[in-house]
Amino acid sequence: MNWTSQPATESQPTHHEEVGRPAQPPPAPTPPASPPRPRRDISVGKTRVVTQENGKEKEIEVFTMSLGSETIELLPLKNWGQLDVYKWGVRGKLPGTPAGLDIGFDHVKMLSQTVLASEPEGCSKLETLFNEWLSLEKENLELARKKGQPKPRSAGQDSSGQPEAQAARFRVERDANGQVHIRRVQGKETLAEIGLNAPGFSGLFSSGLMRKPKKLQIGVMHDWVELDGEVFSFAKGNNDSAKLEKTLNEKYLPDASLGRGKDVVVFANAASSTGFDIQFPVTKAGVLDNRRRPLVEESLALLQDPDACGLLHKGLVIKLTRPTFVFKQRTPDGGERYLERSPEHTVTVPGDDGAQKVIDLSQPVNYMRLTPIELTAVFNHPSINRHSQAAPEAAEALKQAAPPQPAREGAGADASAAGPASLSTSTETPVQRPSQPPAEEARALLPARMATPPSEPPEPTSQEAQAARPAQVIASTPGPKIAETLAQPVQAEAPPPPSPPREAQEQAPDQRATAVAEAKPLPNSWLKDVLAQPPIRHDWFACTVYARIAERFGNSHDGIIGLSRCWAVALDETEDIADPAFKGIYLTEKHGIGFLCQGHIARFNQGVAFIGTQESAIQGIGVSLAGVGLDVQERIVFVITDGYRKKFGVPDQTVAQEFERLEKYGAVILSVKEALDSQLPIEVLWTVPLAQENPNDPQAVQSVRPTE
Repeated sequence: MNWTSQPATESQPTHHEEVGRPAQPPPAPTPPASPPRPRRDISVGKTRVVTQENGKEKEIEVFTMSLGSETIELLPLKNWGQLDVYKWGVRGKLPGTPAGLDIGFDHVKMLSQTVLASEPEGCSKLETLFNEWLSLEKENLELARKKGQPKPRSAGQDSSGQPEAQAARFRVERDANGQVHIRRVQGKETLAEIGLNAPGFSGLFSSGLMRKPKKLQIGVMHDWVELDGEVFSFAKGNNDSAKLEKTLNEKYLPDASLGRGKDVVVFANAASSTGFDIQFPVTKAGVLDNRRRPLVEESLALLQDPDACGLLHKGLVIKLTRPTFVFKQRTPDGGERYLERSPEHTVTVPGDDGAQKVIDLSQPVNYMRLTPIELTAVFNHPSINRHSQAAPEAAEALKQAAPPQPAREGAGADASAAGPASLSTSTETPVQRPSQPPAEEARALLPARMATPPSEPPEPTSQEAQAARPAQVIASTPGPKIAETLAQPVQAEAPPPPSPPREAQEQAPDQRATAVAEAKPLPNSWLKDVLAQPPIRHDWFACTVYARIAERFGNSHDGIIGLSRCWAVALDETEDIADPAFKGIYLTEKHGIGFLCQGHIARFNQGVAFIGTQESAIQGIGVSLAGVGLDVQERIVFVITDGYRKKFGVPDQTVAQEFERLEKYGAVILSVKEALDSQLPIEVLWTVPLAQENPNDPQAVQSVRPTE
């Protein structure tokens, strides 16, 4: 047998070196390396807390969730908005709400799996579910980021950084499963994609990507949609995709100020300190990042970074001085000046009903009075966003850093010379009527004649008269508090009148308001003595008032709301509170009294108010009920303690939006002061005063509006 001899190497000794050396055992095989343990960003533990169940304190074991050194307790019956006390979602530590998270007294549901608190391996199982969800969300974000990376520009393309204008359009497609998809695209980029459902359309309306139709109806099976009387069907073999796409592009594309060239989009977010989120493209290390951020100082600084963003005009400065945005222009000497008051610096936003809101950028803009669509129009206005289609005069005026204009003689100081003093002036001028409700102090005080717009003053013939016109319109409007509150700004803006004397001008609005008040008293003034009595403790209040409501409507049924047993009074044909169409008043075993209509709730219990939906609601601490009643429109009226707006921990605008949404479903929330000053009569009110004839048997008092 022939053996092939191998050449000697450093690792293989020669034949002579092997002679006389004892035989060496073969090396032990190296065990295969164990796969590395996947990284776990979220850790889960357990702790014991004291909770109340059926009115008794009980100590239970609950799971805890930790990110780094921050730990939250997964308390039963709490939604994610109430649990996320560290605002992990807002701070970008978590990409969103954990999928399918539902917490009970003895279990936690996550990703359609249930983990019992009594399981020995419960912490490990729940931790795995949380981290699987987080890993999947990160992968989706990474894929979206890769898709959003810009392609390298060719040598023949313009290198100035100005993107070419791309047409914004709707695309409507129907997939193999028969599902309809509506996409809002700009060029090759998809800005939004929705199905044929109401929440999807609402998202397009709120972000300004679609004009809101006057009438919108969607089929229960999501197989047809009606826009302003025109029906588009996808049922029984019909496919109106092309017809719907053509109609959307012809009638429902937003105006240029709201949709064309839109690089900045503003969304409502109650968790943000300003009440809004902002989204705009940012390039970091060659990677495009176009995610939502809270509309705060850090986001504005990033928006104004010419290297990372580059959307704003050169030299433009945006400052957040809560509750306003201030727009200024840098001057050649290193200073700053307010924008000039001119049509180029005026944002006009059309409303759904044809009304318009005019926002003057030369003055501080109060974001508490604006909607997300209106703020989107502001940030995409040609005088702010250099990518929007602008008039040549406006773009050229912003590129040149002109010195500040001196104050004009005989007229109010221009915004460029007024400086911070202009903070007290009105930031927008309603052309027909404002799209947002007035402030809390003035909303309920408007007299009935305010419903008719005041007569228009003569058309101004000069720039000074145009600047003074908003002040003249406000000054000519009668009102007991409006004239008093805005008296100083009006005098500062308006030119000195030749006649009549200033004293007569100051006294005239008050005299007219007094005459109106004497001629027609407020319809709810009869409730002043009723609401002046302090209410009894809440549990007695809730039970006795519910009993009077049940007597009035003649029905009361047992039911289940959430995980609690309750009693409910139906205000409509549907009597089962578990039915999604239910509308009525309910009382829980824990003495919470509230209103429910199609998932929208208003619930009060032991000085805490919950306003919103069953899945997500804002919470007000220290908000107590003073009375429950009915107004002339047969809507439920909850009268609560004064000063409630500051007790919800969210911006006033968010509170107002939730209250307005609740009114559409048949419930009105008013403070004691608002109820007394409201122009809408309250027909009946139930209260439970602290002073009772028999303290051991408290009774609710029914007060009925006296006949005129």
